[in-house]
Amino acid sequence: MRKSELRRRWTDHTALAELLSNVVEFLERGRLELALDLRGAEIGIDPLAEFRLLGMDYSGLDMSFGRGALIVHGGSVTDLNAEGFQFDRASHLMKTAMRDCSFAGSRGRFGASDVTFLRCDFSRSEFRGGFNDYGFTRCTFQNCQLTDAVWSNGYFKACRFLNCSLVGARFHKALVSGVRLSGVREWQSLLVDCDVRSLYLNEVQIVHGNRAV
Repeated sequence: MRKSELRRRWTDHTALAELLSNVVEFLERGRLELALDLRGAEIGIDPLAEFRLLGMDYSGLDMSFGRGALIVHGGSVTDLNAEGFQFDRASHLMKTAMRDCSFAGSRGRFGASDVTFLRCDFSRSEFRGGFNDYGFTRCTFQNCQLTDAVWSNGYFKACRFLNCSLVGARFHKALVSGVRLSGVREWQSLLVDCDVRSLYLNEVQIVHGNRAV
């Protein structure tokens, strides 16, 4: 189904009741027999204005090719498909674990703090931080795919990248402080026009103090 068709479903009053029928149960229980289908939906406005994942373990959610604000605080999220999702600046992830989630081809900006991304796919994603307004603090990316990802104008503070695929990835004009890269050999083509304060490569500190790269 095309992206335009996925989004058009949410303007069809006949289809809307069926699309929303499992939302309340998902938010209360954290899972359904099948993945909750929010493909093409706009999160954060009616009828999904109160869609937030708070303090529970959630599993099985497809919000691919949608847009809006994804808010996750506490608990964990497994098997989230946010492929091609357009993140609104109100999006925020805090003190949570994201496991086996796809953000491939996603766009936009969000803030993340104390988040573990495990086996997540960020391939071809574009993160636009808005200079120092949005970024990642105390986040861990482990066994993640960031192939051809372009993340710019954000920050990485006390973050770790462990055994991630970074082929073709580029962090552009970012503030990098206390970042650890493990399982990576080349880093200068990864960090482009960045303000690097502290960087560890395979547990060896290679940058200390301000350095533009």
